[in-house]
Amino acid sequence: MPVVGANDSVYFDAFCAGAAAALTLHAGRAWTNHEAIMSALRMAAANDVRVGILVVPDRYKGTPAAEPIEDFLRRLATWRGVVLQLDAVLVLGY
Repeated sequence: MPVVGANDSVYFDAFCAGAAAALTLHAGRAWTNHEAIMSALRMAAANDVRVGILVVPDRYKGTPAAEPIEDFLRRLATWRGVVLQLDAVLVLGY
């Protein structure tokens, strides 16, 4: 079930309270417009989310998408001063 926020915007495409997991499904611009990164940040900001699942295309317009998203999130987790309040983020490419 989608989680709807202010102005009827969808924060997550699915949420499982028992697992404290949120899922977002992305098409083409997951990497080029940073949509997947923004979803991960929304998940980290949500008090009831511990696990984030990002479903993204492997490639978009001939360029990699899933791999750069995963690489960026790995680097982000090591930045000084940045604390993502998540136990895990899973990036699934399709």
